[in-house]
Amino acid sequence: MKKSKRPKPSNIENEVDRISDLPDPILHLILSAVRSTEEVVRTSVLSTRWKYLWTSIPSLDIDIYRRSALKTNEFKEFVYWDIDEIIELPRCLVDCDSLEVLNLCLNHAYLSVSSFTGSRTLKVLKLDRVGLFDSELEKFLANCPLLEELSLIDCLAYAYLSISPPNLKTLRINNRGLSEKERYCEGLMVVCPKLVYLEYGGYMGNEFSFNAKSLKKAVIELEYTEYKDEIAICQLFSEVSHVEYLSGNYIFIQKSKRPKPSNIENEVDRISNLPDPILHLILSPLRSTEEVVRTSVLSTRWKYLWTSIPSLDIDIYRRSALKTNEFKEFVYWVLANRTQDLDSFRLSCSNHYDMPTIGRWIHLVVMRKIKQLDLTFCFEDIDEIIELPRCLVDCDSLEVLNLCLSHAYLSVSSFTGSRTLKVLKLDRVGLFDSELEKFLANCPLLEELSLIDCLAYAYLSISPPNLKTLRINNRGLSEKERYCEGLMVVCPKLVYLEYGGYMGNEFSFNAKSLKKAVIELEYTEYKDEIAICQLFSEVSHVEYLSGNYIFIQSMSSACELFDRPEVLLPGSFPNLKTLELTINCYLVKVLIPILRCSPNLESLHLTFYQDIAPQEYKAFLAQLDEVETRTILTRHLKKVEFREFNGEKETLAIARFLLEHGTALEELVFSWSNKHKYCKQSMRTMNEASKFYKASLTVKVITLLRDQ
Repeated sequence: MKKSKRPKPSNIENEVDRISDLPDPILHLILSAVRSTEEVVRTSVLSTRWKYLWTSIPSLDIDIYRRSALKTNEFKEFVYWDIDEIIELPRCLVDCDSLEVLNLCLNHAYLSVSSFTGSRTLKVLKLDRVGLFDSELEKFLANCPLLEELSLIDCLAYAYLSISPPNLKTLRINNRGLSEKERYCEGLMVVCPKLVYLEYGGYMGNEFSFNAKSLKKAVIELEYTEYKDEIAICQLFSEVSHVEYLSGNYIFIQKSKRPKPSNIENEVDRISNLPDPILHLILSPLRSTEEVVRTSVLSTRWKYLWTSIPSLDIDIYRRSALKTNEFKEFVYWVLANRTQDLDSFRLSCSNHYDMPTIGRWIHLVVMRKIKQLDLTFCFEDIDEIIELPRCLVDCDSLEVLNLCLSHAYLSVSSFTGSRTLKVLKLDRVGLFDSELEKFLANCPLLEELSLIDCLAYAYLSISPPNLKTLRINNRGLSEKERYCEGLMVVCPKLVYLEYGGYMGNEFSFNAKSLKKAVIELEYTEYKDEIAICQLFSEVSHVEYLSGNYIFIQSMSSACELFDRPEVLLPGSFPNLKTLELTINCYLVKVLIPILRCSPNLESLHLTFYQDIAPQEYKAFLAQLDEVETRTILTRHLKKVEFREFNGEKETLAIARFLLEHGTALEELVFSWSNKHKYCKQSMRTMNEASKFYKASLTVKVITLLRDQ
């Protein structure tokens, strides 16, 4: 994952950089004359071509005395600048038919062998100071049929390491060079039927499984650690009890004693005896991963239980007492100790970390076959362009992806699509229109898409073949920001559309299968009423339609402007069963035509934006009483709800009209928005409504306080 800025065009015409066009070996030769690595690194600012050239020079020369201005921690950060990079060996090396011995020393950089199935010729493998991805190495070693000797020296491992080459004879594991805080292997499983020699030195994890009946010689030299688990050491002692030669140091012998039994008679911990799935269910109500991890102190049974819970939720704001480096270590530690695959992972880390660090975290969760990933992060430099690591989009298990980038721009130009993604939510993300269009079109399983306060350059095209739910909301943007000016939706299987906020000036919509549409626009002086009427026409075939005051007002303005509402409004709403609108009496010129053209309307929900003056509601009732409108209202209408009702007499008069003529009416609901008025006036309203004549013998009049 790389950080990049949109390059500014050069003002120099016919600019030619002949030196940068030279091949890498020649440029390395030029750089070799530079005195120190510090000076070589400074060449990265020359141009994009030179930005990463220094990372491939064959020699490094770093001296703290040449960087005396730096503090100790800053110098350390400079040396470890690139330690988070993940190294992938070229495939030709592993496929080499002549390679028998491979020694790698990577200074604790992490090595990925995910793309390699094994080696047909390798006999000896030595990994020195290499970061290991457990499952990848396990798969690789199991497919090295000729491997006879394996050495792991000061290697970082995330949690549980499994070693099972079928013909392995010699195994050396030594982590003396690591500190207790570093991630040496917490659990080890060895299944090597032909193993003859075992050498284990350093710190020991808390779980050990060993199956090597042919073992002849074992050398075990442990280091002291306050976190040691004597049970695991005893287990190791038992596993090597059949050898002919055994060597053990003082720490090994000292800690191989059996633990004393508890002095508490009849001690029973019934909860801890429950199976893991039940305990996971007990842990699930806890708010965060931090709280779940704290349960590890309860007992030995709970010590590692949290490592197998299916969901993780880590937020830097919940750990505000931690410094930036401490939080980073906490995230690594949590992911390092995972023993099971992940269903979901949520991480919010603000602007404290760079893309290499976040990219590595993503790589780790992808290894755990993540199904739902929720990431929130940002950068101080608003011009940074974020490129997701390819492993995320290529992940075969990822189904749900939520990204919140605080308006940083996201580039997906290198991705053709996702084979497994079903739900995508982009929150405050800058979009490159053509890139996103191409990406979405190649997500065959995508069913739900949400674009929340996303910046777009001009025209956004959305055409995933199986999309069923589309949400677009730009209320959080200002009119001056780049919300989408034009929108084209071509989704043959779309069922639900939600559009909120500002609307552009062009709209193209092709979704004949649409059933439900919710449209809540924001006021803008630049709105195009014709485009809004066009949107209204495009959703006229839905069964459920909800529109707010601005939406209805815009259509009313268009009708006044052109004085031809019959042309601008749809001629029919043949499938409409539920209608929710926010209006005032000035907008009846829109409401009445809708009611007249809705022969199957069953449920009507009205919110009056302003109090209704007596003369206005009389005119409204007169239009409702017209034969055509009254016939529609009485034929199929089953439910009417007055929302944000506060006891207005004019609304009661409209309710009375509907009760007197609604022969099919089953419910008439007054939904109050003011708790004080509800408590004081609702009973009076019910008493008054009970006296109205009711055309339907089964109608119920209901009054309730609506949740705020």
